[in-house]
Amino acid sequence: MRMQRQAVRGAAAAVLLLIHVLPSAAGPILPACESDTRPGRTPSCVSTGDRGWFQGSRWRLKDMEAPEINRRRAMCRAEQIAGIKVRDRLRVLLSRGYTVFPAAKTDPDGWPLVRIQLSDGRDVSSQLMSEDLVQAVPNNTNRWCDR
Repeated sequence: MRMQRQAVRGAAAAVLLLIHVLPSAAGPILPACESDTRPGRTPSCVSTGDRGWFQGSRWRLKDMEAPEINRRRAMCRAEQIAGIKVRDRLRVLLSRGYTVFPAAKTDPDGWPLVRIQLSDGRDVSSQLMSEDLVQAVPNNTNRWCDR
């Protein structure tokens, strides 16, 4: 079982290695995914403030955590509202063009971790943290519900 998991993780990292060299051209705002776990009909979309899909492959931003949008996972309504705000900000940032760089690791749910560089050279995670929309990991608080 462990070997199968490692093989799946390796395959996901290989897919991301293939696509990271293809920068996305600037264009219209990326759509929100139809759900937080599937892209729907769009091969590139943003599902939450730290997860999305690039050309059909899923990704999660490394070293940060965004508030949850899904009502089953969010701990309070304020977290859901903050999650929608950061997701939409990420959509705008990525619409200016970006490049996906794989981190060769996955999160506990199996999402491949990535770093995304915006076309102007900024790191998208650093930008979202500087705007106080996300928090660094590891952490042990839910700052959106503790306010």
